[in-house]
Amino acid sequence: MENDNIWLIGFLILIIPVFFWLRVKAYNIRKKSVNVCCPSCGNNQRLPNLKNYRCRKCGYEVEFFTKNGTTSPTVKTYHCMACGAENFKGVITCTACGLANPAAI
Repeated sequence: MENDNIWLIGFLILIIPVFFWLRVKAYNIRKKSVNVCCPSCGNNQRLPNLKNYRCRKCGYEVEFFTKNGTTSPTVKTYHCMACGAENFKGVITCTACGLANPAAI
């Protein structure tokens, strides 16, 4: 009976840190990326950074920036409700704090 408890304790000592490591890793991936909403079909997708993209579902091309790197004149902005940072309409997660905003849609 005592031998079974030792194996259980050893197993938990190995598994619990791995669980928390995977959880923190997944959280950091979400925080460092940007979630965007397609204006054409409403599909949400995650981008590694804020850039021009093509919707995976309908193929609609969304341009936040012009070819010379300046903000496109057709892009509207909103202010994050948590930190007040200015973001582009269609970018659901704030680029400064990482929180989702219902004003983005």
